[in-house]
Parts: sequence; structure tokens; C-alpha cells
Amino acid sequence: MLFHTQETDLAGRLIRALTDPGFEIEVPYAELPRLSDEELGTLLPEAYRVHPSAPERSMRVAHAIEHAARGRRPRYTPDACRRMFEVLVERSEERGWLDLTRGVQALEHCTGPLPDSPPRSGPWSRPSWPRTP
Repeated sequence: MLFHTQETDLAGRLIRALTDPGFEIEVPYAELPRLSDEELGTLLPEAYRVHPSAPERSMRVAHAIEHAARGRRPRYTPDACRRMFEVLVERSEERGWLDLTRGVQALEHCTGPLPDSPPRSGPWSRPSWPRTP
């Protein structure tokens, strides 16, 4: 999932901080600009996935990654693009609304073929208009 560069250790620690509630890390603010655009694209879906009820340290890491991405053009692998849409669907089911801005950005900056769409389920799977065959 992560690219093999000098920053991989940083990106790997950040992914772990976002996905492992027991992992403790001081947010390495000074190191965040070293993240490549591809690494930001890998990290952002996980940062958006952090729930507001998550431990404060996870929230701090998520906010720091979102802040680091401002003014940059994160690049999303097809897998990261797919994960971004999964997160958006999860959030829409919790909130009852959907902000497609992040999804459109992921599609716009996808580094490979666009991912296959996931199976449709939940409230967004039913058309809101009658379809004719």
C-alpha cells in the first residue's frame, strides 16, 4: 500500500497511528512536508476514516495529515481512490448526507485505472426516480 521511499517509515508510522488505537505517536509536524503526494493520497482516506469518537491522538494525526495536504495535490492509487469512496459511503450512512468533493479529487488525481465500483448497498443504492427498462 505504501511506496518504498525514504519517507515510507514516516508514512508507515502515520498509517499505524490512524489505524491502531493503541499506537502512540507524537505528531511529527516538521516531517509532514516530506511526504510525497502519493503518500498523502494513501494517508488521506485513513485520516478521513478516523471517527470523531476516536482517541485524541488519532484525531490529532488525522487533522495534521489533512492540514499537510492543503495546498498540495495528493495522488491516489486506484486502491487509495477506492478506499476514499468507501470512507465517503461510511460517512454518508452516519450523517445522512454526502460531500463528493474529496471523491472527485481522488478520481481527478488517480494514478492508474479508475477502481471498479463497489457493490451497491445501503440507502444510496436505491434510485430516487423510476427507471424504465
